[in-house]
This record gives sequence, structure tokens and C-alpha cells, in this order.
Amino acid sequence: MRRRVALVIVATSVLLGACASPLPSASAPVPPTSTAALKPSAAASLADPTAAYLAQLDIPALLDRAATYGSPVAPSGDPSAYVEPPGAVPGVDRVAALREVFARLTPGATTETDKERAVLGFVQHLSVHDFSSPFIATPIFDPLILFQVYAMDCQKDSRLIADLHAAAGYESRIVDVYGHAVAEVRYEGGWHYADADMFVGGQVVTLPDGHIPSVAELSGQPALLDRLPVYLENNVLASYPGYIGKHGAAMLLTYPSYAYFSAENFARNPGFPAYLTRKTFPVTAPDPDLTFGWNDPSAMGRTPAADIALTSIPSRPSRDPPSIQSIATGPGTIPLTVGATGDARIARYRVLVGTRSRGWDYGAFIGSEAANASWANPAGWTPAMYEELFALPPSDAASVQGLARRSRCRGCPPSPTSSR
Repeated sequence: MRRRVALVIVATSVLLGACASPLPSASAPVPPTSTAALKPSAAASLADPTAAYLAQLDIPALLDRAATYGSPVAPSGDPSAYVEPPGAVPGVDRVAALREVFARLTPGATTETDKERAVLGFVQHLSVHDFSSPFIATPIFDPLILFQVYAMDCQKDSRLIADLHAAAGYESRIVDVYGHAVAEVRYEGGWHYADADMFVGGQVVTLPDGHIPSVAELSGQPALLDRLPVYLENNVLASYPGYIGKHGAAMLLTYPSYAYFSAENFARNPGFPAYLTRKTFPVTAPDPDLTFGWNDPSAMGRTPAADIALTSIPSRPSRDPPSIQSIATGPGTIPLTVGATGDARIARYRVLVGTRSRGWDYGAFIGSEAANASWANPAGWTPAMYEELFALPPSDAASVQGLARRSRCRGCPPSPTSSR
């Protein structure tokens, strides 16, 4: 009987889509959070709207819904169904609710960095940059509404991260770069960035000493950003008609360092980068424009981010992910051929081979009909597979002894590092 091989190809210079309506530095896994800590509490008094809201708030259910790419529950239909009562959740103390969510996300965190990573991983999972959603172009920053609609761009998820930390007593702000925005949180005497739009799976640049840098600190080593895989969720969404390419526009992928630190980019967009800070923190919502105070000029401060270094970084697009053209198995070898990947030069591919499936794959196979016979997951995506997007193959892959792994990229420059 023919054995199906679980094979995953990862480009180590993966590219991203701009947030506009856009290892060391490899990142460690998000600290585990017990499912029980995330579940609603039955002990809350239902007479209080805030307690009643928290009693029914089921964070695992929110995350499962956000990862239901193939048949989304929301958003659909008229956006007003989610941004007006009862969707707006009137009468709930937003600060108290956010503080409770922060506590549920971080019970096992032993360091401030672990706490940030837990919150970042939650928002990365919860927020989906769905270009076809009616909410992407709508400036909604009320956190409880975002919990319901989950379709968020960088402007929304960065503010959600900032608000979650602010409710828990941290100083936070937004780093506004043209076409993109990220959050920063202050602890242990410094700022630490958090990007939930370009990156997913808890992934964030960490420096050799283990700390998460500020954007200004990261600007001295911009290539570290390009070593993280970006927009994996949108690559999954690309498999489902209608999700990517709203109004017929295709996704444009560029390296993240360009969006963050390109002098050429910012020369065309004066006034950026800048820091946005909130002078007051609303307690109740929804407010008339559903922005939770983030669009109130009297409550906002904006200062130039003069400490962020800008350098000459070109815009380097990549048109498509690699396409598997052929694959075969034999004694000790797996000959593999992939197609060209657009205009960008790929530094290398990582070919991961296991004796059983990782349990996930994209919504549709990208490659030739012949190669499709070796696809590990012909059934497609399910929300339960989300965490597997960021996991290495199972440990039994180590039992594959003496297996030579070879890849050939048509159109890629020859290099001794083109395969691993």
C-alpha cells in the first residue's frame, strides 16, 4: 500500500500584504493558557450588565469562530447587526471587561514578556484581515464589538492590544506608520512592540536576551522582521473564493521591513512614523462613532517618532507562494520540484518531512495534479487546525533515518542554502 507523505514547504523569506483599508529571531511558542481559565464563570451576578457579559464570554469560542475560514459565522449581512444594540453590548464597563479578559489570558504567565506574548497571541488569532469584510474599512475600535466581528486590520487590532494592556494598568501607545500600525506596551523600563496584523501564531521578534524590542530598537535591525513568516492566515483565506481580492484587487506582498522602516516610503508620506497616545481612557461604550475614544482629537496625543531610524529599504514584491510541480518518493530520497515565486528572490526553502500528517493544510492544494496525490490534507481546513499552522512536524518525524531531502526551484538562483 502506498504511504502518503506529510510534506510542508516553508520559505524562510516569506512576504506580507500591506495593512491598508497591511527567527531571532524565531519566536518561542505563546505561553500555554488553560482552557478553564478562558471559559465563562458561572459565579457572576447576572444583575450587573458587566458581570452578565463576562459570565457568558467564552474566549475559546471566539477564537474558534475567528478561525472558521471556510464558512464564517460573522461578519455577514448588514454590519449594523453587530455595531448596534444588542451587538454593541450597552451598559458594560469596558475597562472592567478588558481587565478580566487580560487576567483570563495570562494566568500562567510568569514574566511581563510572557504576559505580552499571551495577549498578542490571542489578538493575532482573534483578528482576521479579511479584505471582503464590510468591517475592514469601518473604523470600529470598541473592543467588545471587535470580539464579535473579528474582521480587523492593523488599526483595529493594534488598538485592541493597547486597550487590553491599558485596562490592566500598563502604559500603551500606537506606532503609526503610513499604511500600517502596531501597538507598543511599556514595562520593565522600556517599550515593547506587538503586531497582530502582519504576524500570527504568537510570532514576534525577540532579541538574543529574550526581550521583545520596541519599534525604535527594532529599526536598528530591520531584517529581523523579514525572518518571521507573515500573513499566514491570508494565505489560508486565499483558498476560499471571495475572501482575498475585494473589488477585484489582488493581494500585494512585500517584506515587512519596508512598511516599518523604508526611508523612501516615508519620504512620500510626510508626518510618519508617529506615536499616538490616549489622554483619557473611556469606561463605557458604545460612543456615537464606535471608536472608543480613539478618534477624539481632544483625547489623543500625536508626536513624531524621531527615535525610529529609517533606512534605504526597497519594496520587494512577491506575486505568489511556491507551487509544487512534482513530487515522488523513493528509497532515501524525495525528489521535489517547485515553480517560480514571482519577482522576489527566495533565500531558501525549509522542507519538513514527517511520517504522518501535521493535521492541517491550506484550503486548497497549490500545485500540479500529479503533486496533489501526495498532499497531506485533502480534506482541507478546519478551525481546530489553527495551532498546527505554527507547529513543527510531530516527533515521530525523527524516526525517518537517512532521508535525503532535495528541492529544485525553477528560476531561483543556485545556492548551497536553497534547501534544508
